[in-house]
Amino acid sequence: MSRKKLNNRLTTVLNQDKKANPHYIKDIIKSDIYYLLNNYFEIEFKDIDIAIDVDNKNNYIISISAQGDRLKIMKTIV
Repeated sequence: MSRKKLNNRLTTVLNQDKKANPHYIKDIIKSDIYYLLNNYFEIEFKDIDIAIDVDNKNNYIISISAQGDRLKIMKTIV
């Protein structure tokens, strides 16, 4: 196999790998975002939406939307 064909094949495999299991990555990120936002808002896990896409330059496009009921009161140490 020529070097050019091998590079094209490798690029194709890597691109497919990025797209192959976005649900697993999405669930991990959603969990992390939930625990972060839960420190500041009354929020339910189901009220967080995450979309992960790969553009034609192989960059990740990440969109996060969340809806909380109210802001938690922050206690400060004086």
